[in-house]
Amino acid sequence: MADPYNIEIEGGTSRGGVMAVVNLTDPNPGGCMSEGQVTTGKNLPELIEYGHGYKFYQYDFPKQGAAYMGPRPFTAKTIEHLKASKAHITALKAGLQRQGVKVK
Repeated sequence: MADPYNIEIEGGTSRGGVMAVVNLTDPNPGGCMSEGQVTTGKNLPELIEYGHGYKFYQYDFPKQGAAYMGPRPFTAKTIEHLKASKAHITALKAGLQRQGVKVK
């Protein structure tokens, strides 16, 4: 899920000074032993974040993955970390500076 090719700016640009970044990771069918165990057609980050049964999200193999059925709120923890560390601001400034943009 950390692959930068899975992360996009929602709408392709910022609006009113706000940029929404979304993770569009698809489940990886190559990572399963059996094709019947692939969690397909779902938003993998939301399925992990909110767990089996949230909205219409379901794991395709709930009996074998019972330990992972519940919510695992990695997004909330990431938001907490970024609010405390401001690492996203540092990274954005560094990226803009690499592109020759002057940053305060």
